[in-house]
Amino acid sequence: MRVSAEVGTWLARRSSRAGDWWAGELVVAKRGTRVSVVIPARDEAETVGAIVGTIRRELVERFPLVDEILVVDSHSTDATAEVARAAGADVVAQDAVFPALEGLPGKGEALWKGVAETTGDLVVFVDGDLRDFTAGYVTGLLGPLLTDPGIAYVKGFYHRPLAGAAGVEPDGGGRVISAAPPSTSLAQFRRGVGEGVERELVLTDVALTQRPPLESLPPEIRPENSPALRRSA
Repeated sequence: MRVSAEVGTWLARRSSRAGDWWAGELVVAKRGTRVSVVIPARDEAETVGAIVGTIRRELVERFPLVDEILVVDSHSTDATAEVARAAGADVVAQDAVFPALEGLPGKGEALWKGVAETTGDLVVFVDGDLRDFTAGYVTGLLGPLLTDPGIAYVKGFYHRPLAGAAGVEPDGGGRVISAAPPSTSLAQFRRGVGEGVERELVLTDVALTQRPPLESLPPEIRPENSPALRRSA
């Protein structure tokens, strides 16, 4: 089988660093695009306020790049919702989205329900437990989406220490964050039968001209009936 020479250079050509993007230039590139940041959070009262505050200060007030900050409260037992709201975010309880659908545990549940509640043309996912958060987490994901029309999904990663019983592992806590149009993020989801996250988002790396048919789902819980997709239709 003959493999294109471009395969070996794809990663380098399609990779960038957060520092490659300046918020001011992304505001110009935005050209009316509405940007939403979704933060799934469970018992993150210690960190979520600083994250929301940084986004609001740097990417809403200083540079009008982000139009909406939404925190999805995933059954928190602390003051996560109150802290996030006080810092300037809109807050929605996870189970308040599509309440007719039985709530399930897992971060995936908070993610897709967050997308369903957003109003943006682009959705950026950011973790709610970061302690050294900067605006670069958001601009690094938005940069490729706003400047290259051929890109429909961006996945970022970062390194952070993982503290455990055996000590601190310098890079053991690395995580993945992402950004995409809502019609891509909600292209499809399915109910699983195993443990853990029982609803799975099926994310595509190509732009969708229309969402796939989901006749198997009741109308009230189909992704295309969510507020975000109705507004973008």
